[in-house]
Amino acid sequence: MLGLCLVAALPLRAQPSPSPETIVARAREAARTDRNAESAHLFREAIAADPSRREELLLELTDQMTYSGESRAAIPLYREVLVRKSLSAGDKRRAVSGLALALSWNDQLDEALRIYAGLVSEDPGSFEARRDAARILSWRGRHRAARAKLAALVAERPDDSETAVLLAQAERWSGRPDLASAMLRGLLSRHPDHLVAGRLLRELEILQRPRSKAGGNVSNQSDGLGIATAWIGHDATYDGGLSEAGAMVEQVRYLPDPGKGEDIRVWRPGLRGRHRFGDSWEANASASVDLIRPTGAGPSRDVLTFDAWGTYWPGDTVRLDAGLKRATFDNTKSQLLGVAALTGSLSCDVTPSERVVLKARGDYGDLTDGNRRTGWSAEGSYRILHRPRLAIGVRYSGFAFADQLDGGYFNPKRYQSLVATAHAWGTIASRVEWDVEGNWGREFVVPDGDKPTWGVGGKLTWRPGEALEIKGWGGHFDSRQASSAGFARSWIGASMGARW
Repeated sequence: MLGLCLVAALPLRAQPSPSPETIVARAREAARTDRNAESAHLFREAIAADPSRREELLLELTDQMTYSGESRAAIPLYREVLVRKSLSAGDKRRAVSGLALALSWNDQLDEALRIYAGLVSEDPGSFEARRDAARILSWRGRHRAARAKLAALVAERPDDSETAVLLAQAERWSGRPDLASAMLRGLLSRHPDHLVAGRLLRELEILQRPRSKAGGNVSNQSDGLGIATAWIGHDATYDGGLSEAGAMVEQVRYLPDPGKGEDIRVWRPGLRGRHRFGDSWEANASASVDLIRPTGAGPSRDVLTFDAWGTYWPGDTVRLDAGLKRATFDNTKSQLLGVAALTGSLSCDVTPSERVVLKARGDYGDLTDGNRRTGWSAEGSYRILHRPRLAIGVRYSGFAFADQLDGGYFNPKRYQSLVATAHAWGTIASRVEWDVEGNWGREFVVPDGDKPTWGVGGKLTWRPGEALEIKGWGGHFDSRQASSAGFARSWIGASMGARW
């Protein structure tokens, strides 16, 4: 016992700190086993213990920072490495490649692509540089161009799993889930334990399951009209995701304030379908019957409605749409009169870069009450932030009627609006997506004059499971002012969809 007490009374000897050489060895071992965050921490510790080795170790530290979630902080360090005159050719190419990767992960895709193009120009046979350049093309929305380059690389190295996964992603993003699934199944037949390929294939398989959905929306207007909508539907997917068909039943209730009209209930059973014809063409169509049933003395009516459009993608930067639509109007008087509009439309979307979107629309419609309507719009937006994503822009729109009638719908001789727009979106954790849009500007109405207008709306999407999706949304539009009645509408809604 006395011996134990004497031993306990002896001072504890401090453990010697590891030498910088030992810390560097541990950092490199962590890097070899993809423990990148640990490796970056150890390289920092080694530099702190021996600052004279900073130049020697900086490139290794920066590489590990890039792969451990610190790619933004790695960018200036890569640039610091690249200004050294003593840098070897091998380290220079490694630093240039690392810089391009870090830039691409921080949405600086133009500079990243220029760097990869330079690497390919210096060494046309570099498989990695050609693959990374194709990856950037895909991230910029140039999926067809990326697919062509990645397909050539897969043919060159059929067993390169990273290239096969990139090709499958580009095929999926360009609307070809059938090709993406085939590519991933082929990869998994050779590498059954490939985690990324397995996850992507499962996502595609879930998206091709039958889907049931239900939801509702409630809106209130400044004219005293409330509108309550509920729907339920079911869709099935065919041809490896190229085709869809489904049915839906919707009920709409028009609830005006007392003394401002009678309640109307509309049942809307319908069918819908979609088919993708290769890389360039897609057709969508839906058809329904509006069963208009007033609760008072108004006549019941059955009105055929439909919406059909075709889409053509001549390349990665242009989308063209042509459509034909027949629809009723969201007000009680038009419903009681059975007024519907048959409208043809054309639109063009251009994306010169992943940040810029330009849109133009035009339409012409004949109404069943003898009126005619011509509409147009043009808008452009530029994305100024990557995380979260934020785009700002401007939108000009307008329409004109041939006659001013009393059919219940908004029927000025001419309407124009010019608004500034903002759109932000992103994710919360991994299961919740958010999306907010707003606009503010002025509208010019003949014969009512001009007034300010603004609107805001938002949506949350929650995926608690891989096959379940819950959405909620709401918004408000307002063009009222003290000297003019104007118009305002608020709305809120929710939906749920499940795949079986």
